[in-house]
Amino acid sequence: MKCKQIRENNKVALCWNNVQIEGIATIKGNPFEEENSEFIRLYQKDHKSSFDKYTKLDGQVVIEIEPKLISMWKYIDAVPYIDYLSIEDKKAVRERQKYMQQG
Repeated sequence: MKCKQIRENNKVALCWNNVQIEGIATIKGNPFEEENSEFIRLYQKDHKSSFDKYTKLDGQVVIEIEPKLISMWKYIDAVPYIDYLSIEDKKAVRERQKYMQQG
C-alpha cells in the first residue's frame, strides 16, 4: 500500500521522537537488485537480525528518501522552539512557538 501511495505522491515525511524529515521518495525496487547492493551490504552489516528476518520476504522494496527539510522540536528554558534545517537552501532557522490564547 505504501508503494502505491508513493507512486501517487512521492513527498514523504519520516518522524522519530522530536525529529521530522521531509523529502522526496524514490522506489528503488527489490533489495537484491544490483543498484541496491550498497543498501544490502550496510543493512546486513549493521542490522543483521532484521536483515535475516525481513529482507527475503516477498514484496520487500528499497525506498530512497532525498531529504529536503528537517524539523526538530526542542525546549530552551521551558520555551518551545522548532529548528528548521533546509537542505536545499543550506539554511537553519529557529522559531519560537507561541501558545494559543484561551477564551
